Amino acid sequence: MKRGAQEVANEPVGSSKHARVELPIRTQLFINNEWVDAKSKITFDTINPVDETKIATVQEAGKEDIDLAVEAATKAFQTWKALDGSTRRNLLFKLGDHRNLNQFLSTSYRNSSQIHSLPCL
Repeated sequence: MKRGAQEVANEPVGSSKHARVELPIRTQLFINNEWVDAKSKITFDTINPVDETKIATVQEAGKEDIDLAVEAATKAFQTWKALDGSTRRNLLFKLGDHRNLNQFLSTSYRNSSQIHSLPCL
């Protein structure tokens, strides 16, 4: 059963009942809350600029993928803007508490040659 934004927002931060697991790096596109293959079927290697090693081969979004992503984001915004400020705040706090956020940010930082350490998380 899909839960609504208000229900998720009202859960206490850090209340996940799931064990913390390390997930592999996802290489698909994330569109409309789903991991999907790029319609373009094009991929590229993402390289660590520090030591020039390959981090992963990821899928590249083409025009059709971008159009789908923009359409999904536009629809999602209608729900988001209808939420009151405290619900949006709670959802953003929950995003910050997401178990794999550190891994995601770490990979993103590595890929953009930023500082690898994330002391705030």
